[in-house]
Amino acid sequence: MGDEQDCPAEQGRKAERERARIERAAKRQQREASRAESGWTVLGIDPGKGGAVALIRCWWGRDRPQLDAVGEAVDSRRVRQLVPEADLVVVEGQQASPQMGVVGAFSLGRATGRLQEAVEAGLRGRAVEVWPARWRASYGLRGGPAGKAEGVGLVERLLGTDAVHRHDEADAVLLAWWGWRHVLLADASLTQQGDVS
Repeated sequence: MGDEQDCPAEQGRKAERERARIERAAKRQQREASRAESGWTVLGIDPGKGGAVALIRCWWGRDRPQLDAVGEAVDSRRVRQLVPEADLVVVEGQQASPQMGVVGAFSLGRATGRLQEAVEAGLRGRAVEVWPARWRASYGLRGGPAGKAEGVGLVERLLGTDAVHRHDEADAVLLAWWGWRHVLLADASLTQQGDVS
């Protein structure tokens, strides 16, 4: 029985699955060809009182992103303008600490909530939250003032320009670059391997 040929219905199902697989591969190649020209846009958001946002454009095979926009994270109108342009939004995780006191913790919660609303209002791609310990460690950045200065210097080398002056802006750029390297490239790698359609 095992050596018999498949029945016509089974052959039809196999042919249909193969056509669907070929169509998915063609669509994936079409998307990748389009992205090769326009690139992916990633919005990095460093929330907080002095926080910043940065929109970068990245391409396959290039080591240097292009900075499309930078601004203040407290400007929810600007955030709402940038979110729909992004394929990925990377937000730095925030948490209150005992040193902040009640008012500080409440203010942080309100600011974080407003920022989340702004992101969700225009999101067309995907949003991820990453904690400072994780993304800063991926660059080998220390904490404190020395780490902040290192971050600004790293962004100057990454972009090939001194367009970013504040450590909050540098953090936003590095968050976006982290998203490109650790989220979008990982997703694209899985797609090329056929693990994700």
